[in-house]
Amino acid sequence: MQKSLVLRVAQAMKPHIPLIKFRKGQPVVNTTGTPASVEGQQYYIISEEQLPLRFRRQLLDERQINVINSGGCE
Repeated sequence: MQKSLVLRVAQAMKPHIPLIKFRKGQPVVNTTGTPASVEGQQYYIISEEQLPLRFRRQLLDERQINVINSGGCE
């Protein structure tokens, strides 16, 4: 009884398809902001320098670094 239930659940499960892809460590092929195509999908590749200021990574100040290094709680 238990095995048949497990088999039915396993057959009903769909494989996980990630919605986003990370390019960390991969070479940047196109940095001009022009369209690129992968597997029929079209998207734009821009470098970090081309990002508007509101989307850029904010630098940590010394106080934030000390809190992180101490374990997180002040």
